[in-house]
Amino acid sequence: MSAQPATSEEGLVYGLPGHVRWCTTGSGIVFLDLQRNRYFGLGADQAPHLQSLLQAQRISNTQQAALAKLLMERGLLTASASCCPLPEESLPKPTLSIDAPAVAASLRPGHWIRYLLALRWAKRHIDRFPLYTTAVELLRQRSSLSTGNNDTERAIELALAFRSLRPYLMTARERCLLHALTLTRFLALHQLRAHWVIGVQTHPWKAHSWVQLGTYTLDATPEEVVGYAPILVV
Repeated sequence: MSAQPATSEEGLVYGLPGHVRWCTTGSGIVFLDLQRNRYFGLGADQAPHLQSLLQAQRISNTQQAALAKLLMERGLLTASASCCPLPEESLPKPTLSIDAPAVAASLRPGHWIRYLLALRWAKRHIDRFPLYTTAVELLRQRSSLSTGNNDTERAIELALAFRSLRPYLMTARERCLLHALTLTRFLALHQLRAHWVIGVQTHPWKAHSWVQLGTYTLDATPEEVVGYAPILVV
């Protein structure tokens, strides 16, 4: 979620650092620090105070001041006039999956090569870099693709090919993050765009990652992700 900076009584300009994302769930607020790969939660009672901070309103009570202090101590809020978060993107609610394809996937040598390249890229980024670096790199890659590369039918065909390849070098127990990043990069190597999503829920606490194209979930079903509030869409 994005918001405009807020000005305090002292003239400071509050805003989110570029590496921080946040969302609301049914029971509270969740922050994701993309530089430290950490989550931080607040109770639902803090939501109005946070909203007022991020909607260009002055700090007018002790609760808002205490919240600003807490978030700044954790690096989740800045008092700077230049807050440049990653570009915000929104997606429609996922309603379709590719679990029942009409035609079986057909594998070709190029699928194998791009799958191996994508898997190596994803593992390297997960092992060596913060999520922020990965998000910036995916945005850079996407900007190099033609704006017309949004062929849903071809993306589904490639996602099915990826599903056929995945068991050879990935197990079902491996992290959803690795699956999602590998598939996103696999599609990009075929010059196709898709969105990498991280979602959260709070009761019980869970985080999940998937790939979405419009209303299609390409590596999950809508039922598997509907309970998660998207906190990052790249």
